[in-house]
Amino acid sequence: MKRILLTTVMFLVLLGTAVADEVTFVAQAPKSVVVNQQFKLTFKVNRAKVKEPSIQEFADFQVLTGPHRSTQRSYQLINGKMESSESVTFTYILL
Repeated sequence: MKRILLTTVMFLVLLGTAVADEVTFVAQAPKSVVVNQQFKLTFKVNRAKVKEPSIQEFADFQVLTGPHRSTQRSYQLINGKMESSESVTFTYILL
């Protein structure tokens, strides 16, 4: 019985992941930066299977580190309804 329940839950998780929502993309950086001070630039996409951003040279900026990839997944079962979300964040430290 436990095996059937576990298999059913895993199927629902995979099914919930397969349902497509619209793709969102968010870029975050400070509104202003001080010359010769480092700052963080992040790009967040609400999909787990994305390629690393192909970014050309950052004009007037030096890339100190990055991109660092961070993945987040969330699954919820509320009143028999499975909901899932996933996102990937790419972080750069620039000067």
